[in-house]
Amino acid sequence: MAENTVDVNKILFSGSVFLNPDAVSPGYKPKSINEVMHRVDFIEAYTTHFKKTVMGFDSSNLLVFGKTGTGKTMVTKLMMQVISEAALQNGIEVFPVFVNCNVTYSDTMVLRFLITQFEEKLDLPHEKLVNNFSEYYNRLTYLMTKYGKSIIIIFDEIDKLTNPDIINNFLRIKENDDMKRNVCIVGISNSLYFTKNLDPRTKSALSQTEITVEPYDAVQLEEILCYRAKLAFKDGVIDDMVIPLCAALAAQEHGDARRAIDLLRVSGDIADMRGDKIIQSEHVREANTKIDSDKTKRVVTRLTPQSKTAFLSSLLLLNKPGTNTVITSDIYNVYLQVCEQIGIDVLSARRFNDLIGELSMLELLYTKKTSRGRGKGVVNMVGIDVNLDSNIIFDWIYEDSQFYSMNGRKQLTIYNQLKF
Repeated sequence: MAENTVDVNKILFSGSVFLNPDAVSPGYKPKSINEVMHRVDFIEAYTTHFKKTVMGFDSSNLLVFGKTGTGKTMVTKLMMQVISEAALQNGIEVFPVFVNCNVTYSDTMVLRFLITQFEEKLDLPHEKLVNNFSEYYNRLTYLMTKYGKSIIIIFDEIDKLTNPDIINNFLRIKENDDMKRNVCIVGISNSLYFTKNLDPRTKSALSQTEITVEPYDAVQLEEILCYRAKLAFKDGVIDDMVIPLCAALAAQEHGDARRAIDLLRVSGDIADMRGDKIIQSEHVREANTKIDSDKTKRVVTRLTPQSKTAFLSSLLLLNKPGTNTVITSDIYNVYLQVCEQIGIDVLSARRFNDLIGELSMLELLYTKKTSRGRGKGVVNMVGIDVNLDSNIIFDWIYEDSQFYSMNGRKQLTIYNQLKF
């Protein structure tokens, strides 16, 4: 066989450490709420909150907070299934609708998505509408009124909505005289600060009940991994140190079960790729490095346009030779120029500073307050983690069509055009 060819059959038909890889895949879903481990308090709080819905009354709106990988979305989906089935036993129909705000984030995107869901639920043909908010909103109100039963709209990663105050429109739907029921809103967010910049009316209505989901500890993560490993891997292919190491590394990442399971899965992939029969600690450490890179890209590419613009503005300054930290006011000046070049609305300096704080929470930037000296006040300094490669991040941002191809140029090259 020539040296530059691949032995495809050898790869395809060689052994694998996996028995059922789906059990450690990102899309794995427990068959029932009883399979969910170490979320007793969360499940109990959910059940108590929606007891009124099962009885045929309106439940108040709910906000669920918690770090990534704490089971917020998984438990919510399973609980909606439990609540719908329990309500049906009482002759009550409940329609839960999930909106993934990572991909459905603008006002019109949300309305179009919900219209489609209700048209399908009511078995109605899709109606062509003029592309404006009022047309979409009126159509949605009509469909919800026609449905007339209990509606729960779940906004997963609600903080990714470009205009979270759109929620106010759903909260006012009962003002329609023909609408018999309130629409219950469930917001799921990784950020405890999500409500900080909401319109006071939205904040008041949306925050009627809040549940905070605690991170998993290392022992809990180990038990979750042991359960998944029995489903996913063949007997005897996991070294005794692997699961404790995956659990320990994930516990450092604010108790992220998703991270723990990803580590185990990618470790198995690496073992298979190398033809190793046993998953060892070295596979876990290599998986940890790979996931960090993939995770950063996922975080960057999922940023809202405004957050990307703030991040890009920061990087443009921090990428100058000899620059380790910069003042937020200087970044804001660059941000104004970037907004003008790419045609995006300008936020106030205060809201911009909030974005910088959110980027810091995502560990893309770090911030620290520094005194300018006696009587000269304090400034907020911004820097970037030394482990992040700004050139790679530039490429990730430029993949977004909003930052690509401007004024006929092949790629947006702001750096040489801005006034620093």
